[in-house]
Amino acid sequence: MATLNCMHNGCAETSEDVKKRQHALDSHQYSKNGILRYEFVFGRGYVSSGGGDTTAEILEEITMPKGGKALGKQQQQQQQQQQQQ
Repeated sequence: MATLNCMHNGCAETSEDVKKRQHALDSHQYSKNGILRYEFVFGRGYVSSGGGDTTAEILEEITMPKGGKALGKQQQQQQQQQQQQ
């Protein structure tokens, strides 16, 4: 019997459900091609519409793992300038 992991929209999710959902995200939505599509729409280094300001707000609230990287507003502007040249 699968263990109960969390509640999602009132329905219990098993560990197997979580594994399947994570696999779908990893193999489709956040695959190399999926990320490239997001970057085309939202800008290099971004997979959502939040942009640099939202990224900065989030980074103030979290602790990055050792070696973790996030694209900041200044870096985004530099990359945009390079792309325009």
